[in-house]
Amino acid sequence: MSDKASIQDVSSDVRAGAERRPQRVYARILELIISQSMCEGDRLPAERVLAERFGVSRPVVREALMRLAADGIVTSRRGSGSFIRRRPSQHLMLNVPLEDIGSKLSTYEMRFALEGAAARLAALRCTDADVAMLNAAIEALGRSMFGNKPWQRDDIALHRAIIQASKNAVFTQVFDLLNDSIFDIMSAGYAAGREEDVNHLQRMFDEHAAIVEAIKAGDTEGAELAMRHHLYEGRKRLMR
Repeated sequence: MSDKASIQDVSSDVRAGAERRPQRVYARILELIISQSMCEGDRLPAERVLAERFGVSRPVVREALMRLAADGIVTSRRGSGSFIRRRPSQHLMLNVPLEDIGSKLSTYEMRFALEGAAARLAALRCTDADVAMLNAAIEALGRSMFGNKPWQRDDIALHRAIIQASKNAVFTQVFDLLNDSIFDIMSAGYAAGREEDVNHLQRMFDEHAAIVEAIKAGDTEGAELAMRHHLYEGRKRLMR
């Protein structure tokens, strides 16, 4: 191996380590929230205290807190510190390892952009064959949801059908790369949904149906908004 290649490998390892540090602190803060039975509105220790506790710099703690804020778990108040906004649901913690929760939830940021745009393009480009595929997918999801069966696979199949209807092959490739993370998140949502009443399931199904109907109607803006609304509600359901 050349010296240049060795330097590049070391540089890559350094960058990877730098990226993982905030993620590890994210998980440690979650662990602190859970182990201390902290509730909504409780104040987290100061950045300085967290940095000393976890043996990292304050900028690393600050980035972890920013990621937690983006996921709706904490909120920062200028001059006062960081406070618990929502606790992750028990279902999320049971279905996703603690150290992976941050990375799994961060897929929502990609999905807002990717699937919102895909729904808009699907409304513009879908063919009769796509409409038939979407109808079959939403019907399959309904049978699973209201038939008391696991619906994660049918849920993913519907979202993928929407992606395919956008006629953008790159969108499909990116969605498939996210498949495992999406499945884990949907498994947590499925576990939570099983404990709710039928009205809760109906709302979840209606969110999907609204996206499909907007696409079939050629309503580009409505399709994008319906998709983003569904994803927003889905993420919120993981924080109960």
